[in-house]
Amino acid sequence: MSRRLAPLKSQLVELIALLEAGIDFAEDDVSVAPDDALLARLDPIAQGLDALASTFRFGRLVHSGFSLAILGRPNVGKSSLFNRLLEQDRAIVTEIPGTTRDLVSETASIHGIPVKLVDTAGIRDTQDRVESIGVRKSYEALADSDLTLVVLDASAPLERLDHDLLDRTAQLGNRLVAANKCDLGTCPELPAGALPVSALTGGGVPELRQAVYDAAVPRHASSEDSGFITSLRHERLLRESLEALSRARAAISARLPHEMLLLDLYSGLRSLDAITGATTVDDILDRIFSTFCIGK
Repeated sequence: MSRRLAPLKSQLVELIALLEAGIDFAEDDVSVAPDDALLARLDPIAQGLDALASTFRFGRLVHSGFSLAILGRPNVGKSSLFNRLLEQDRAIVTEIPGTTRDLVSETASIHGIPVKLVDTAGIRDTQDRVESIGVRKSYEALADSDLTLVVLDASAPLERLDHDLLDRTAQLGNRLVAANKCDLGTCPELPAGALPVSALTGGGVPELRQAVYDAAVPRHASSEDSGFITSLRHERLLRESLEALSRARAAISARLPHEMLLLDLYSGLRSLDAITGATTVDDILDRIFSTFCIGK
């Protein structure tokens, strides 16, 4: 984190030193850059801080992961697909509908991101008290999960419960649809975007893993990035610094006195100091005297 911030913080200190020199050593004919040049110095700093702050969502995923609820009516192969994604036989699988009556959860890694997989009870109308509790828990898992995977039977026509579940999850937004048992044939009425998979043969499972990753991870995020934020405090401090630099930019555009501009720049620097360590007055003076010919 400090290595990522060091060049940006150094550029900010240089900008502050330039303005301080123009104010405090005006008798030495220290020239201050025009507004366009000040903006040319300020904008790359803000862009760099914004890019770093934007890595927080990806960093949080790497650190804490996300949850994926697997839902569908009974006997569409939810548990089999759960075991495939997990790469071990964790959930009981039988040909008897309604085998899963409670939530079964386990954590797997998808492209380095920890994913809490939640296998749910098959959703259907039932008078069985135990199974009805399982169905209610399935809907609770749907509400609590970060991402939902609706599993359909690709080899059979869709039923009313399939349509109801598709309609209900579509309102949540973050949803994927898997058409399981594609090795047995494909139903023509599958919704657009449904991913063909076979929990039995493993066909389509790598593509499903990639789709889960793409749905959860922000675009342009990369695990090969040289660094990313996992701390909410760091993200908040970076955003505070960005707000201060935004005010500084407005001050330059409004041609306010440089004393006013410096207040915002120092405010932005203090937020960075809270992450990397304080910048002292001597640091500013050293930068001034190493840059300008003062007192000669």
